[in-house]
Amino acid sequence: MPSFTRPTMRIIAAKAKVSAMTVSLALRDHASIPEATRLRIKTIANELGYRPDPVLRAFHSYRRNSRQVNFQGTLAWVNNFAPDHPLRAVPTFNVYHQGAARRAEQLGYKLEKFWLGAPDMSQERMTDILLARNITGLLLPPQPDAHMELHLDWARFAVVTFGYTLVRPRFHSVCNHHYQSVLMVIQKLRERGCERIGFALSAATNERVHRHWLAGFLVEQQTLPKQKRIDPLMITGGPPRPDVVGKWIRRWRPDAVVSIDPLVAEAAQAAGIRVPEDMAFALCGDSTKEEFYARIDENSNVIGATAVDMLAGMLQRNECGIPAHPIRMMIEGSWVEGPSAPPTRTPVAN
Repeated sequence: MPSFTRPTMRIIAAKAKVSAMTVSLALRDHASIPEATRLRIKTIANELGYRPDPVLRAFHSYRRNSRQVNFQGTLAWVNNFAPDHPLRAVPTFNVYHQGAARRAEQLGYKLEKFWLGAPDMSQERMTDILLARNITGLLLPPQPDAHMELHLDWARFAVVTFGYTLVRPRFHSVCNHHYQSVLMVIQKLRERGCERIGFALSAATNERVHRHWLAGFLVEQQTLPKQKRIDPLMITGGPPRPDVVGKWIRRWRPDAVVSIDPLVAEAAQAAGIRVPEDMAFALCGDSTKEEFYARIDENSNVIGATAVDMLAGMLQRNECGIPAHPIRMMIEGSWVEGPSAPPTRTPVAN
């Protein structure tokens, strides 16, 4: 039986008439190697049947991880929120940053904040500042509005975004599995004996998660007999009003309501509907940390850490620019008990 010799980088280098270091950099798409040279070396490697050795790669990874982590560089947290924007108070966004900063430090990076709304700042100037600092790894947290565009010189940067609010360009991104979060809340409420579960949400907030919260609820509704289905309450024109929420509850008579906004529960109580005595209530995300509310913990610290892991890998592979096929990593949430959804329930008040 003929023996097979695994082609090495030295063999590729000899055939390409370059150094083994040049081969190594070319196979990792390093920007210091001209694109034509990278393509030629990759073609030769493919012709020779070169494949990276996974065992050797794992060994090198082990050696790197067993040593003290050296400083790798600075990553940019490019924020687009004004300091007084109401969404700045949402706990989720701060926990994203905490998780990202902690993971960056573990990998040898420093995570530094930059603000696109700073005085005299433009997107062109932000590009210049980042490049002057030799910062090429960017984390873009959620944007102030649901459908936003940014225009930095993306070819120079590796970018990971959070959520769905940056619609152009589309980058690799990390977020909570919002669809699954709604299904989890509904399942937990059913375990507590709730049969008529309603859904109330700001239409604008639903847009921020690409309508995945509403999608989860509507799909779940299709599994029920028609007499148990409840039309969702989509709130527009500002905070939920007690008259609107109360009218909807009394029409549909839910024994539980799912929302992302604790103001829905406050509006219900202002309308004379007690939570949880008359109606259970649970949040499908981390809009508040108040212990009263049963809710989904979106594991935002894990989302932040995962974004850094993704970005660090891109920097190691020299992957810059707008990806042809964006990857979205979804992190599942965890159920958090709260008095607003107790084990027992009573019918809604008239």
